[in-house]
Amino acid sequence: MAAKSTRDKIIDAALDLAGRRSWESLRLHDVAAELHLELNDVRAHFREKEDITDAWFDRADAAMLAAGAGFADLPARERLHRLVMAWLAALAPHRRVTRQMIYGKFEPGHVHFQFAGL
Repeated sequence: MAAKSTRDKIIDAALDLAGRRSWESLRLHDVAAELHLELNDVRAHFREKEDITDAWFDRADAAMLAAGAGFADLPARERLHRLVMAWLAALAPHRRVTRQMIYGKFEPGHVHFQFAGL
């Protein structure tokens, strides 16, 4: 098994810390302290907390795409079901934090995220 990259360790630490507290209360310096890194080491990978959210959903997207390999002969409905379930399964270990991330994107102060989602 390959060693985790610093980027992956940062994502995992952020999710674990947010799971113990909340996504809203998490700060990048908390993640740096958890991993015994300097804040600039974290910021080299993630300029802001929302970048970690994007990376978390990128992981789910990758899991979904991996699940889609080799089932072209299935009916479209079954393919869609499997893809959606793979995406949700990838997010399941941090369900509560994922929900908090999504809610955070819909706060009125985050209109710039809402436009990107549309």
